[in-house]
Amino acid sequence: MQNLMITGDSQTMSSREIAELTGKRHDSVIRDIRNMCEKMKVDSTQFSGEYKDSTGRTLPCYNLDRYHTEVLVTGYDVKRRAAVIKRWYDLETGTATPQVKDPQLAAMVTMLTQLDGVKQEQETQKLELADLRAKLTPSPEQYYTVAGYASLRGINVDTKRANLMGRKAAKMSREYGVDIGEAHSTIYGRVNTYHVDVLCEVFEGL
Repeated sequence: MQNLMITGDSQTMSSREIAELTGKRHDSVIRDIRNMCEKMKVDSTQFSGEYKDSTGRTLPCYNLDRYHTEVLVTGYDVKRRAAVIKRWYDLETGTATPQVKDPQLAAMVTMLTQLDGVKQEQETQKLELADLRAKLTPSPEQYYTVAGYASLRGINVDTKRANLMGRKAAKMSREYGVDIGEAHSTIYGRVNTYHVDVLCEVFEGL
């Protein structure tokens, strides 16, 4: 289906679309437009246009503004008139996308539409990625030192055992692809911290 066209600052609907919307033959719509212009004492050539059919032939058509479109369909039955007016409403409110008559302008509109679609997709992907990172990135309170986690669980662990469990937690963290954190220690300066899920598994063997 041909769509509402933009020519400069004006919008028009082609006689081909009017024919399709109303179920009338295109040549009948062209005749109706010429009769309307004659009765209104309007030069029909100001609405003249052309298009190529499926065989490549260049054929005449008309591109009417909204006012003349509504004048034309006033003589049609209610069903046909409603179809055309609804189409105008859909196109003007953005429910349907208008067609741009100027090829260069059409190409620009297409490019901008595609860029807008890409931009929206990128923004969506950024939001999804941020949400995924938020889910995968543990909060600081989920990290503990071996001694800190043992204290939290009420388990007594000596220094030697804590060192062994720390090495095991570090190995498991690397295998699972879980970050190893750091915490300040008044005794050792800096000590490793491990995710609570890793420590839970390490402590299960006790």
